Amino acid sequence: MMLWVLGLNHQTAPVDLRERVAFDAAALPAALASLRGLAEVSEAALLSTCNRTELYAIAEDGKALGDWLATHADGLDAYLYRHSDADAVRHLFR
Repeated sequence: MMLWVLGLNHQTAPVDLRERVAFDAAALPAALASLRGLAEVSEAALLSTCNRTELYAIAEDGKALGDWLATHADGLDAYLYRHSDADAVRHLFR
């Protein structure tokens, strides 16, 4: 298992795409439960603001995370950034 961060932000994706994967306060608990329910994920956190959405997870690989996020909006792959292990930690504290 590895630490992963997967996300998009105001520098990587247009506003209409960011809006489709923004989770408001009411939707956040169900979205996080769904993410944590993936067989490939042992731990997860979901950060969602108007300018970015990021998934932090301990997971087998980043594909399951990308697939999960893609269920909320089509065409994300070209706009996502993915970091693992030390690069994920650097991204978090940047």
